[in-house]
Amino acid sequence: MRWQTCESQLCQCQSEFFQQEHLCTKPELTAKTWHGNRAEQLDSLRDSGILWQYRVIEHVQFDDTLQALRNKIIQLQNEISELQRKNAQMKNIRQSIQQFISLEGSLKGKGGEAIRNYYEDVHIPFLTYWVPFPLFE
Repeated sequence: MRWQTCESQLCQCQSEFFQQEHLCTKPELTAKTWHGNRAEQLDSLRDSGILWQYRVIEHVQFDDTLQALRNKIIQLQNEISELQRKNAQMKNIRQSIQQFISLEGSLKGKGGEAIRNYYEDVHIPFLTYWVPFPLFE
């Protein structure tokens, strides 16, 4: 389902993000490229600022987002299961009503016919409204 695809894509993004962490401290500063007090300040900024924030995103934010997504997936799966359970109950009720309506021999006369007609005219349309939704199949 779409939310599981989303979870997979988010995990892939986290993996790609992790693989790019080394770029936070590139290029390395050497005596040939840039050195001195400013170079040390830049290295410190990259290590304690940029790299630290990158790791916060990489571990905390990605992990929190993944956990929230997984919780939502579980919630949706539970809701779908509950709807499927209710749908099965509705189908059973509808089947019982149809069996009841077919009891012409047991419900004789105008009273029996009125009862059958009531169930057929009121209950069956109501149940027919709920049962055919594809989500419930």
